[in-house]
Amino acid sequence: MKNLPPEKWNVIQEKFDHYCWDLYVEVEKEMEENPEARKERLKILKSLEEGEGEYAKAGKALAEKISSLHLQTMEKLGIEYDLLTWESHIISLGFWELTFKKLKESSAIRFTEEGPNAGCWVLDVEEGGQTREKVIVRSNGTATYVAKDIAYQMWKLGLLPRDFKYSVFKEYPSGRKLYTTTINEGFENDFGKADRVYNVIDIRQSYLQKIVVEAIKRMGYEEKSRNSIHLGYEMVALSRKTAREMGFEVEGEAVSISGRKGIGIKADDLIDAVYRTAREEVKKRNPEMPAEKINEIAEKITVGAIRYYMLKFTNSSLVLFDIEDALSFEGESGPYIQYSLVRMKGIRRKMQERGLKIEGEPYWKDNDDYWELLHKASQFDDVLEKTREKMELSFLAKYLFSLAQSFNIFYQKYPIIKEFDENERRLRLALMEIVEAKLKIGAEILGIEVPDRM
Repeated sequence: MKNLPPEKWNVIQEKFDHYCWDLYVEVEKEMEENPEARKERLKILKSLEEGEGEYAKAGKALAEKISSLHLQTMEKLGIEYDLLTWESHIISLGFWELTFKKLKESSAIRFTEEGPNAGCWVLDVEEGGQTREKVIVRSNGTATYVAKDIAYQMWKLGLLPRDFKYSVFKEYPSGRKLYTTTINEGFENDFGKADRVYNVIDIRQSYLQKIVVEAIKRMGYEEKSRNSIHLGYEMVALSRKTAREMGFEVEGEAVSISGRKGIGIKADDLIDAVYRTAREEVKKRNPEMPAEKINEIAEKITVGAIRYYMLKFTNSSLVLFDIEDALSFEGESGPYIQYSLVRMKGIRRKMQERGLKIEGEPYWKDNDDYWELLHKASQFDDVLEKTREKMELSFLAKYLFSLAQSFNIFYQKYPIIKEFDENERRLRLALMEIVEAKLKIGAEILGIEVPDRM
């Protein structure tokens, strides 16, 4: 893209962030094969950090464009953000300069004059009984990624005497405002200054996150370091079947992202593939339904399927994504929970259509199956607390599936509409509504919207 300035990027026919991925693969290959290219990369990084020249100008435009496209992709999954912070602002506003000064004053880092890291500022890390040097500032004076992460963490924890200015980057259809950091113009806000910080970053960054926490601790902020928490998660791969459906050549049981191999699982492509399958299923079940309504339901099922599938695995488990499993109306899936709630809504609607009484307090009937379903629903608050304490949304996801499954088994044995005894019918309806309330709250927490029909 060296010869393609920002004002000419519109000539690129494919989706811009997809084009950049393909370009990234080519660049990585060039880095491996050409030592001179690696030297050129260091020069470019220095130019970006100093914020001067054509590379810095293009880098800013590139970051903003790709971020905008990323936001569009996330909106497809119902994901909204509050703030965009820019790495260049961390440098420009002197956050790193202040942090670097504090690191040196507290002897958290040291300057090394010999060895492979000669001329660098390093942080000594004990690992496996040995001391390793982690480079914080390179010999050419540029800060490493982890260095800027330390400065960023200092800002998050309110440990810097400076702050960003802020402006509105965009407004979502929901009305939520997405703010962005600025350097000079803008207004003040209360971002940062947190008592506790959760950094949601993939598990491969665990070592670097330990460096960040250790640096905070060595600068004298021991309590703040304890409240700097890395919420790591494993990577996502595609199952053999799904990978083939998306056009990948599969050698093993799964396909994972690999820059070196040129394998990129683009989120837009995966979302579109799930949507197409969901739409076909909705259309098959509702052949007379208008296309617009089919699309609306398929979108909600797609989001529910992807979000639930990603969350039902523990943070430390590899997610092997399979479209068929994710969209199953009978298995452990988001659509199963959606289907259960749609079914409950349908039961109430049919009762009203048939003139069956819904209001009124039933008297309790001692029945082990009734107690079992009630007990299952009563566990909701405990599961929420466990989910919060362990920071594992899989606990909540699996509980919601189990609760929905328990109700559907119960309903097969104890139908509501066909029950002639009025008190019995009301009692079963009351139990259903207790379960329904818990499922609704849980689905909302997981970001799963329930369609009118399935």
